[in-house]
Amino acid sequence: MSPPYSERWEKTIVPPLPWLQNNRGSAPNTRNHQGKTDIIHFNRTSWHRWLATLPGLLFVSVVHSTEIADEDEFLADIPMVMSATRLPQSVLHSPVSTTILDREMIQSSGFTSIPDLFRLIPGFQVAQATGGHYVVTYHGQEITFPTNLEVLVDGRSVYGNILASVNWNAIGIELEEIEKIEVIRGPNAPVFGANALVATINISTRQPYEETGTWIHATTGSLDTRNLLLRHANTLGKLDYRISLGYRHDTGIDQKPFTQFNGKTFEPGPDFDSTTLGRFSLRANYQATPR
Repeated sequence: MSPPYSERWEKTIVPPLPWLQNNRGSAPNTRNHQGKTDIIHFNRTSWHRWLATLPGLLFVSVVHSTEIADEDEFLADIPMVMSATRLPQSVLHSPVSTTILDREMIQSSGFTSIPDLFRLIPGFQVAQATGGHYVVTYHGQEITFPTNLEVLVDGRSVYGNILASVNWNAIGIELEEIEKIEVIRGPNAPVFGANALVATINISTRQPYEETGTWIHATTGSLDTRNLLLRHANTLGKLDYRISLGYRHDTGIDQKPFTQFNGKTFEPGPDFDSTTLGRFSLRANYQATPR
């Protein structure tokens, strides 16, 4: 006869586990340990305890599957870069130090000019030599026209040949037209030549088919800042085009007070250098094969 309030199962003997112990703390009764089928008695109290652990096991399984799904979603958001080797690759596999400014970060920055964005990049310094001339350098090039800094717009170099530098007022795009900026922080001459001896900046604009329609952006602020951008984009069959017309104006840097030397006026500060810029750009893409 079996003990009262107990049940019987037949199974192959395994080493006793803590949750298989009876209510007096001893292991269940077994007959041999040679792999034969024996009868093990499970006390009803122990069986109830074993059942009580099932919800916890199910909870652990659910949490584990959720963590895997979250990890997959996280890995799917890793950005791709082209500027490091001219081949699309994950930023994690980039052989050089790379920083990416995406569209969301650009809009959240609050900046109104493209050079100001590089204040967010480690190692970059941004200054205004005058109200309309920006100086963007990497690792402390203290010159008005920094050299060996390659700047590209959609893969096309805007490096000036006369001054061997970049005129940021002549690149022909506005903040609202930028999709992302890839910055290679370090030499990349094997890919882009001698101009990329210090660093490389690749600005990617939005594709015309991604923003079809007509847009007007207006900005006003201190220092008599008035910015206006009119943009129209459309798709005609395999031809995508975008036309932009921009206007920017501000009073620039205010004149500093005169400095006194021996009671006489000595070297006044910089003159008023207001900035007025007009821009017009046209971009067209032709897709030879269906998208």
